[in-house]
This record gives sequence, C-alpha cells and structure tokens, in this order.
Amino acid sequence: MDIAEGKAGCCAASTGTDAAEIAERMGKDLRTVQTFLPYSRGQYGQEETDDSVKSKKYRERMNAAAERMTLKEEAVAKNDLAVYKRLL
Repeated sequence: MDIAEGKAGCCAASTGTDAAEIAERMGKDLRTVQTFLPYSRGQYGQEETDDSVKSKKYRERMNAAAERMTLKEEAVAKNDLAVYKRLL
C-alpha cells in the first residue's frame, strides 16, 4: 500500500465508510484494512454497556466490602465490640 492509497483509506474511514467498502476501493483484503483502522467498540462518552454496568457495580461492592473490613480491623484493634457488632 503506498502513501496515496493510505491517505485515501484514512479519509474514507473518517467519513463513515465501512471497512469492506474501503477494502474494495483499495483492492485490499478486508482484514488488512481493519488492521489499520482504529478500534470501533468501547468509545468514551457513549452509553454504558451491560458489562460495564456490571463491572461498575462489582467494583462498588468490592470497595464497600474493603471499607467494612478496614473498619472491623480497626474496631478489633481498639477492642470496640459495639462498632464491630454493628458492622456484622
């Protein structure tokens, strides 16, 4: 692929042309064109996917559990049974 073809492919990609059409125009294999195009999933600022929502909830649960563990350890170290029982 020479520089002129590369620039044509780049411009086509930025205008919303799909990879199959770019490959056809350039006379290249689809996988070759896809290798040079940016990744199209998981773009920032888009709506959250189901997996990202699950991951976010999981991280929140793990952070809350770690916080409770820290408080329990501090209560045990201070021999403060009232705080410890409240955290159970």
